Amino acid sequence: MIYCVHNNIRFCALAKNIVRVEIACGGAFKDANTFNIPDRDSFVGADGKAWAENGKVFFSVGGKTVAIVENARDFSTLEVKDESGDIVYTYKKPNGGELPELFETPAVFPVLDSPRIILPEHGYSAKSVELNEKYVIDVSALDLYLIFADGDGFALRKAFAELTGRAEMPPRSAFGMIFSKYYPY
Repeated sequence: MIYCVHNNIRFCALAKNIVRVEIACGGAFKDANTFNIPDRDSFVGADGKAWAENGKVFFSVGGKTVAIVENARDFSTLEVKDESGDIVYTYKKPNGGELPELFETPAVFPVLDSPRIILPEHGYSAKSVELNEKYVIDVSALDLYLIFADGDGFALRKAFAELTGRAEMPPRSAFGMIFSKYYPY
């Protein structure tokens, strides 16, 4: 995967429709998988182009251009433009983790990985306890993933599931017995 770094800002195109923007405020960039983004390493990446001009840093991939002020300390100056130069997204506040209704799908959907919870190397296992591995919680992390959905609710859900991992289905035995007056005794 190709990372484009400019001072304290790092861009990475995980796919043509998923871009990671990370700001390292007083720390280093982190590449470990996290609780919210459990399998970042499975992404192949996409070719992106980065440049800086007029006090801003730009990153272009998949017909969209992400711009943020140089040496930013938060995402308040972040904006995304489409091929025609129209602003399709400006950072307001992080979403609550819920996907929008299908008919309300935005052009760009943000996923904020903050606080960043880095899992132990051996996961939740006996070996992890034996080696005294712990979760690392970084509350000051500024790690944002932008999903370019272009109003397509199904594309958003597919990209969101790829990014955050698929939910496992519980086994049938977990549902227990079902009592109903319609059950044939």
